[in-house]
Amino acid sequence: MKVTNKLKTMILAFALSLPTLGAQYSVKKGNVAFSAKGFPTFITIKGVTQDIMGNLDLEGEMAKGSFKVPVKTLKTGMDLRDEHMINNYLEADKHPHAVLTLEPFNVKEEGEAKGTIEIHGVKRPVTLTYEKIEMSDNSISFNCEFKIKITDFAIDIPSFQGITVAEDVIVAVNFKAIKK
Repeated sequence: MKVTNKLKTMILAFALSLPTLGAQYSVKKGNVAFSAKGFPTFITIKGVTQDIMGNLDLEGEMAKGSFKVPVKTLKTGMDLRDEHMINNYLEADKHPHAVLTLEPFNVKEEGEAKGTIEIHGVKRPVTLTYEKIEMSDNSISFNCEFKIKITDFAIDIPSFQGITVAEDVIVAVNFKAIKK
């Protein structure tokens, strides 16, 4: 069968009229925060970075993604504590990034999503809870929280000047991703 220019034009017009099967979004701004208790003083140790990068792929109502944080950018508000955390415990020179990979989850709902977190070169499954996702034509805002045990990642429990950090750490990830 000979394909004419008219037929080619009709095929192209039809293909362009089909809905896009998926869209990719890139993280442009956000933050990752953590919170852990210290004993015996019951202080709360908090840290944060605004250095998060990654992609979120959306297909219909389902999304999945992967996000990376350079651990050297985590700040707790105390230079000496940051130095110990980054160099002695997270060993940032050997393991420069923490990576969160999310399995497909429904963006039209709030609830739980499954994924994998890699910290200190160790990968572990993680279940996170997320709030209702805010979406516009060009962006997606995402907020989630999950708990990890630092000992699951071959990290010694930090202790300094009589204060020991609990092994349970709460991690919160918040970002806005822009359509590519």
